[in-house]
Amino acid sequence: MLVALGALTGCASQSQPPTAADVMRGHASDAQEQADLRIELAKTWERGQELTESGKKKVDEGEERLSKAEREIREAQELISEGRSEVAEGTSLVQESERRFQERFPGLELAADE
Repeated sequence: MLVALGALTGCASQSQPPTAADVMRGHASDAQEQADLRIELAKTWERGQELTESGKKKVDEGEERLSKAEREIREAQELISEGRSEVAEGTSLVQESERRFQERFPGLELAADE
């Protein structure tokens, strides 16, 4: 308040004390600064609340997506594992079948029309 009062009275001569009007203007200036600060703080608080709510929603959605992706990765890995196992078993069965055929029917050739 003294700064505002000093600024207002700077134009007046140094020997005269501030007038009632000068003091009133000083109070008004202080009150306006406080009002502006309160409005600014309220806006900042509201923005903080909006960011907090938005951020929480994004975290929840991200966690859900991550959980779903992890589940899908596990399922995909299981499919790959099952597929590799089936390929190995199938290859073994084909080879065994061809070997046994050759043993049982040595004069016949295994040529398939593909």
